[in-house]
Amino acid sequence: MKHLKLLATLFLLTGCGDIVGDRIDSICACEGCSDRRLEEQEILVNAEFDVAETYDCVEILEPYWECQLDRHECKDNEYKDDNDECGDQFDEYNQCLTAKSSREPGPY
Repeated sequence: MKHLKLLATLFLLTGCGDIVGDRIDSICACEGCSDRRLEEQEILVNAEFDVAETYDCVEILEPYWECQLDRHECKDNEYKDDNDECGDQFDEYNQCLTAKSSREPGPY
């Protein structure tokens, strides 16, 4: 029984590992997404993740998005990444993409 409680606690602390879903949820929690806006965010965030995956930059993108989950700005129902606090992670992600592609990461 103790092992089950420990596993449950570890699962809750580490989350389900869906950084894409967490980012979409964070953006839409701020912006109060309509169904259409939710679909747009799903497309944009999944596309960014797909690009990172294609260029083998997911391990660098994830810390950037995790930082944003904690530090993004939400003002007047507008989500904005906080690149002052997460700038180092963003720079590392950008460098990874730049090293492997000429594509610039897109803003949301």
